[in-house]
Amino acid sequence: MMIENEVAAIARLSGPAIIAAWEQAHGAPAPNVPPSMLARALTWQMQARAHGGLEKRVERHLDRLVQASEEALRNPQPVPDAPAAGTRFLREWGGRVHHVELLPNGRYAYAAREWRSLSVIAKHITGAHWSGPRFFGVAT
Repeated sequence: MMIENEVAAIARLSGPAIIAAWEQAHGAPAPNVPPSMLARALTWQMQARAHGGLEKRVERHLDRLVQASEEALRNPQPVPDAPAAGTRFLREWGGRVHHVELLPNGRYAYAAREWRSLSVIAKHITGAHWSGPRFFGVAT
């Protein structure tokens, strides 16, 4: 079968059929990702077998990036100059001074509510999308 036909056949598979094809090709359970990602990986692997894969230097570079990412996940470093819990952010807008406080759980207190980000608060205040750190003057 020509590679184009094989790729087209994968595109026509249902989600469960893609998962089954992945598991057959790899002899292991499929990772917990959307079937569309598995289909892309399967088609890339077919094309790589037919036409050649990545250059060795690219593979080595990608391996180093993966190792560095895994190391960073195992040993996270504190974000430099990250504000501490209790930090207050003030911004005058629309003739009012808006007070926001960073909570110990990493969320923000504003207007007697808890918010997930400064950007959401900035949008609530202005009605327009803003970078929250930029709006509150803490962007680097």
